[in-house]
Amino acid sequence: MLNRAINWEPGNGTRYECLVSTVDDTEGEPGVLLVWLKRGGSGGPAMVVRPWSTVSLGYIMEKMLVNEADGAALLALLKQECGIPVYMPERYDDNGCRAKL
Repeated sequence: MLNRAINWEPGNGTRYECLVSTVDDTEGEPGVLLVWLKRGGSGGPAMVVRPWSTVSLGYIMEKMLVNEADGAALLALLKQECGIPVYMPERYDDNGCRAKL
């Protein structure tokens, strides 16, 4: 069961203060709640991800209202810290950083 704060540092000089927690929705379906505390550590975008679904970059960008670079970093956090399957575009490494060409 997840229920913790994470300071995600993907290796490109950025840091993401996040909260992750295992939750059940109103119908009892399990999910992982991701909250990015981008507003001074006190608030920001949130989403619930189903553990059996594969999350894509476009989906996380839409639901969290973030740009591509932040979306890739949050995808990597979901994969590495929460065990959520993700589709990471080839232009990003496993940490969500822009791959060197």
